[in-house]
Amino acid sequence: MLNLGLLKKKGLCDKCGASLYQRHDDKSQVIKEKINKNKKNIKEVIAYYQNKEVLKTIVGNDKKIKEIQKKVENLIENEIN
Repeated sequence: MLNLGLLKKKGLCDKCGASLYQRHDDKSQVIKEKINKNKKNIKEVIAYYQNKEVLKTIVGNDKKIKEIQKKVENLIENEIN
């Protein structure tokens, strides 16, 4: 269990004194596996909609959130009209 020196007593809850433990799904290897699985799933979803020719892409790397929001709104408006 990771202790960053924030606990008064290692392995015990400061509030109630109960033993602390780390859940299996909260370990770094499990999290990495979940991220990799999600990346694979996202790629499959993107490919599916690309093949249907209905996927729209907006590049927002250097943009402010308001600018990206406006692009999304314009894209939706164009699709509706």
